[in-house]
Amino acid sequence: EASISSGDAFYDVLPPQSLSVIVTDDDVANIEVPATITITEDTAGSYMTVYLSTQPTEAVTVTGSVGDETKDMLNIGSGLEASVTLEFVSAGDNWNLPRTVSVVPIESDTVQHPPRADTISFSAASDDPFYHLLTAEVSVTILDDDVAAFLTIPTELELQGGPDTYNGTFGLRLRTQPTSTVTVALTATTLGGIPLTAGYLFDTTELTFTTGNWDQPQSVFIEATYSLLQPPPQSTQGNLLAVLTGASDDTFYNDLGGTMRFFFGTSIIPFITELAGSSDTPGGDSLLSISGGNFGTDHAGEITVLVGENECPLLLPDENRADFVQCWIPEGRGVRNVVSVVKTGFDSGVGFST
Repeated sequence: EASISSGDAFYDVLPPQSLSVIVTDDDVANIEVPATITITEDTAGSYMTVYLSTQPTEAVTVTGSVGDETKDMLNIGSGLEASVTLEFVSAGDNWNLPRTVSVVPIESDTVQHPPRADTISFSAASDDPFYHLLTAEVSVTILDDDVAAFLTIPTELELQGGPDTYNGTFGLRLRTQPTSTVTVALTATTLGGIPLTAGYLFDTTELTFTTGNWDQPQSVFIEATYSLLQPPPQSTQGNLLAVLTGASDDTFYNDLGGTMRFFFGTSIIPFITELAGSSDTPGGDSLLSISGGNFGTDHAGEITVLVGENECPLLLPDENRADFVQCWIPEGRGVRNVVSVVKTGFDSGVGFST
């Protein structure tokens, strides 16, 4: 209210004047949360802050809960549960202190495309009428870290044996849980002209995985037959393959392909490709020359040459060859029996005979 005093008779007689002032409040009570959050499976997740936009007149309890607990997508809060409770009081600075809430994805074994989505809903309870029953919502996108694939155990296999047959066993499982039964076909192929007389065979050509046993490796036995008339298979390492092909109503596994590489072991039984004898030796003994492979480079410690059941003394040069060895056949014995090269440490005894 304003009063007027003036020497001007016209103003001096004016009554007091009043002015009405209206103050408009720009504060709005809100539960402040981010609109969206994106997290990735198999990580520590992320976090968000929750706070009140204005000072309440009474204490405020804010409860957050995961939108769809039945799908087991998220855990929130320090206890990593499906809900969290936050307390704000009106006195001091407590009401405007942001609360940090952890948001952690629950790992899924299945491939999820498009990414999973969930919500975290917040609601308030308070004697402050502006905050009571207020709500807020956060949209959460969960990126998937799963990729459909075939897992072989081991990833590559060294076949053992020789000289004409090599074998080994490996395991096969799925990397992720399928939504439907998956049948995996196994077929054989060779690269680089590997000389296999009879190819190679699996003890099964088809494996079946369900939503229940997808992570349990199934055993596969492989046997490769190798031609002795060709160079040793070690010269074509890694070109022996198993081709894996999936069939399923699960689109991520249907027509999915994969391969398994095989190698030939380096510590394998010796083999013979050619024999040559000479009787023109001092003392009437015959010298037997044996060509082949995997004889090692320490003939005195690695191999024994037998003619029938009789051991023949080795001729030991200064440098032993892994593809050639010579021995003495005593006078009068002759080569009328099976010649064998036996490698130390192999239970099978005779590696190859001719």
